[in-house]
Amino acid sequence: MKKLLLFLSVITFISCQKNNAPVPASTLPKLSAADLAKLACIKKPPVSHGIDVYVTGTYAPFPGANTAAYWKNGVQVDLLPEDGSASDAFGIAVSGTNVYVAGSYAGPAGSFQAVYWKNGVMHTLNNGPEPVFESEAFDVSVSGNDVYVVGEHTDSTGVSSAMLWKNGTPHKLAYNAFNSSAISVVAKGADVYVVGSSAINDKIGFIATYWKNGVPTRLPNHKIWTEGKDIAVNGNDVYIAGISYPQPGGIQSAVYWKNGTEKTLQANALAEGIAVGNNAVYVGGTSIIDDSHFRPAEWKNSNQTLFGSSGVFFGKDIATSGNDVYLLASGSGGADYYKNGVATHIAGANPSKILVVQY
Repeated sequence: MKKLLLFLSVITFISCQKNNAPVPASTLPKLSAADLAKLACIKKPPVSHGIDVYVTGTYAPFPGANTAAYWKNGVQVDLLPEDGSASDAFGIAVSGTNVYVAGSYAGPAGSFQAVYWKNGVMHTLNNGPEPVFESEAFDVSVSGNDVYVVGEHTDSTGVSSAMLWKNGTPHKLAYNAFNSSAISVVAKGADVYVVGSSAINDKIGFIATYWKNGVPTRLPNHKIWTEGKDIAVNGNDVYIAGISYPQPGGIQSAVYWKNGTEKTLQANALAEGIAVGNNAVYVGGTSIIDDSHFRPAEWKNSNQTLFGSSGVFFGKDIATSGNDVYLLASGSGGADYYKNGVATHIAGANPSKILVVQY
C-alpha cells in the first residue's frame, strides 16, 4: 500500500510541474500485482440510464371541453392554444431535450387548424396558396434539424388532401383528384415514409397508401376498403398496420403489410399501431367481442394477447424499448398503458399515441 501511495504522490507532483519535464522511468515505483488489482477495483461514477414514457391525447378540464396535452411519466403537460380554444394532440417525437407534438385547434372561424407544438409553443401550419376550410395534423417525426408533420387539409369544395409539412412548408401528397389523408410519418436519415389512405373514386372506398419521399404506392387491395394507420421502418423493410373491409357493410379485419404483402391478424378487430423489435412484429389494436364489448389487443408475430376486462376499451398504439413492450389503451376514466402486461393508469386522459425514449 505504501508503494501505491508513493506512486500517486509522484503522479501529483508531475502534474504540478510548470516545465512538464519528463520523469525518468527508473524513478517511478513498480507496482505489485496486488496493487494493480486494487487500482482495477476503483469504481467509476455510475452512469444514469432509464426511460421516459410519453402519452399524447386530450383531457376535459370541465364538461364539454377538449384540451390537448401529453403526459411524461404520468405528469401532465398542457398544450394550450393562445386563445384557449379546443385542441387535440396526436403524434409525438423527442429529439434531445426538445418535445414535438402534432395536433390541431379550433381556429378563429371555428374550423380545426393543423398545428404542432415545440416545447409547449404552438406553431400554425399553413397550406400554401390553396383555400382551406379545415386542416389537422396527426403525426410528427424529426431527423437531424428537420421536422416533418403529416395530416390533411380540406378545401372549400370539400376535398381532403394528404399533407406533409417539412419545417412548416406544405407539400401535398395526393394520389389522385379525390380524397386522401396522411396519418403517420417516420423519417430515417434522408428518407421520409408516410402512410395513410387515398380514395378509389368520388363515391366510396379507400386504399391504404404510403409515400416514400413523396412518391405514392398503393398497397395491394383485395378488399373493398383498406386504411393505413401506422408505419414502422426496420432496415430495408417497411411495416404498415391498418384495417380492411372485405365487402360493403362487412366486418373489418386487423391487418399489417410487410413490404406490401398483407397479413390478416383477426377478423372483427382494429389495428392502430405497429412496432418492430426483438426479432418480432408487434401490432396494437382492438378485438371486438360484440357490439358493446371491446378489449385492447396485442399481436406478437400474429399471436394475440388480450388486456383489461371486457367492456368499452380500445387499443390505441404500441411501442417497444429493449425487451419491453408498451400497449396504449383507452377506456372509462382515462388511459392505461401496459408494460409487458402490467397496467399504469393515467386518470382523465383520452389517449392517442405512446412513445418510449431511452436516456
